[in-house]
Amino acid sequence: MSTVYISPTGDDTTGDGSLGNPWLSVSKALASTIANDIIVALAGTYTTASWSDLLIISSARIIQGAGANLTIFDAGGVTRTWTIQAAVTVKDMTFTDAKGAFFASMFEMDTASCDLGFQNCVFDGVSGGSTSAIIGRTGTLAGNGGSATINFCLFRNCNLSGTVRNILGASNQGTVSFEMTNCTVYTNTADASTASVVGRNNAGGSNGVLTGLFRNNIIFNENGTNKSWYLDTDLDSYTGSENNLVRGYSNVPTMTNTISTDPLFVDSANGNFNLRPTSPAIGNGIIT
Repeated sequence: MSTVYISPTGDDTTGDGSLGNPWLSVSKALASTIANDIIVALAGTYTTASWSDLLIISSARIIQGAGANLTIFDAGGVTRTWTIQAAVTVKDMTFTDAKGAFFASMFEMDTASCDLGFQNCVFDGVSGGSTSAIIGRTGTLAGNGGSATINFCLFRNCNLSGTVRNILGASNQGTVSFEMTNCTVYTNTADASTASVVGRNNAGGSNGVLTGLFRNNIIFNENGTNKSWYLDTDLDSYTGSENNLVRGYSNVPTMTNTISTDPLFVDSANGNFNLRPTSPAIGNGIIT
């Protein structure tokens, strides 16, 4: 297992992937490493020069930032899709102002061998493409899309451009599973394209199978008008889901110990999602 480095000031031609002479782009790092290697994205803001569209990750990697407030991938409003075909862990970084390619999720769960994990990441104003999700499997694709685990992540004002708009989603023919733990999903916009939480990514089909495990999450829509928890079709199973705070959503599934009061963030309008001492969410989770 080797560790290589990229940086917004790196160079794919003259760099060698070392800490002192990093590459510029994720694609260069992927092409220059093998399965199970670690790609470290050093602190800074990565633009489209570092973050190529339609990136395919076909063997296991860990892609690690310097911290969600330090390593920022900013697409400037253009399409960016990572197609995941293996065990891939992404952690400690922010993705902002990006959307999935046409008919593709931003993080596309492409095969049954997809084992996608996110840890300590922020998704700020991102979206899937048409009939897709931020994390999921595109519209009408058949086959198993594998699994995704999302831990300690923040989804903030994620608006989807397509006709079916989900944060987590699967095709109407494929099979995927999700596990979301200790995450915050927040919106305060009345825009009709604001993301719902889960669903199939293509209306009119019902052969896909979606399973989800939700624990210790705060899912809060603050715009004053309830949004549906799901669009098109809900998950097939919530077995084991427990201890979530869900407010501002209709069609909320039955999960153990769900509360629906204001979570009392310190200053959500300015991005401070810490909880006030009197928050009803404090003490309602479980140790995971």
